[in-house]
Amino acid sequence: MQYLLQFLWKRRILFAFIAMQAVALTLVVRANSYHRTAVATSANAVTGSMMENYRYVRDFINLSQTNRNLASENATLRSALKSSYFQMYADHDTVVDTLYIQQYSFIDAEVINSSIHKRNNYLTLNRGSAHGVQPDMGVINSDGVVGIVTDVSKHYSTVIPIIHGRTSLSGRFKNAPYFGPVSWPATFGYREARWSDIPRQARIHVGDTVVTDTRSGLYPSGIPIGVVDTFYIEPQDQFYEIDVVLAVDFAALEKVYIVKNLLKGERALLEMRRNNDE
Repeated sequence: MQYLLQFLWKRRILFAFIAMQAVALTLVVRANSYHRTAVATSANAVTGSMMENYRYVRDFINLSQTNRNLASENATLRSALKSSYFQMYADHDTVVDTLYIQQYSFIDAEVINSSIHKRNNYLTLNRGSAHGVQPDMGVINSDGVVGIVTDVSKHYSTVIPIIHGRTSLSGRFKNAPYFGPVSWPATFGYREARWSDIPRQARIHVGDTVVTDTRSGLYPSGIPIGVVDTFYIEPQDQFYEIDVVLAVDFAALEKVYIVKNLLKGERALLEMRRNNDE
């Protein structure tokens, strides 16, 4: 406190000068309409600039929450897509009765840990059993297929992505019926995959889109997997080996959606009965 008083006493003349200047400026502004208008305009400009900067800072602070809200809304919208519904119809002579029931719902999640350069890569998501996540659920993002949920705790889950040595999922041409397994050789990069068992009679072009089908029961039909990059077939072989550029950039993966097949149990039970009869 003593140092503060000493500082103020040493600068008393400067402070007195500033105070008198402020009083003089106030009197001039009050006595002259032009100066009063100029000061008001300047004050409004400064205030407006400060408020705009405050809004930018506030929006930046709230950006994370905004993104979470948008992800949740996107999950709801995906659940409402026609591809997320199962079509039920019956032909009665010339009458067709059509009914749709929801088959897929989506849970938004964030990738909180990941690897892309290992032989067997993994992802960790901030959603678990408390959010309705179970093992063997599909995972996608806005670009395409990500992978499959393997292990689940109360608040977290791990995913084996397409870029994992044990991953194999069914893919088909977007505009043709041919299908085959998509896998990831360990020598490939994180944007590549191998598509196999496509028969010789298939017409293939570089740039053809590969999408999901319903054979795995993990994803709705038509989710992008990638596009054809190169393809070849040996003269004695009957099937192509096709290299695919993946739709998802795993090096920049943040927001994902966990796919819940609401009819999975019914299908699994039916197929189990069939297998027991074989």
